[in-house]
Amino acid sequence: MESVPGKAGRIWVVLGTDVPLADVFISLEEGHPIEEVTEGFGLTREQMKAVLQFAAEGFVLPASTR
Repeated sequence: MESVPGKAGRIWVVLGTDVPLADVFISLEEGHPIEEVTEGFGLTREQMKAVLQFAAEGFVLPASTR
């Protein structure tokens, strides 16, 4: 995941894409199957695994970006 400047501050996106992380989480929260969300956003299995790992661990900003 990476944070990039956006119109409303910094937006977290899936690394290497323009897919907002929040949109992925919303789709999952709405009950869409992981495979459907992965395909719908054009993500690879590895990217989706990284999204889920990011969510499971919680994110902590490095000290240099706080």
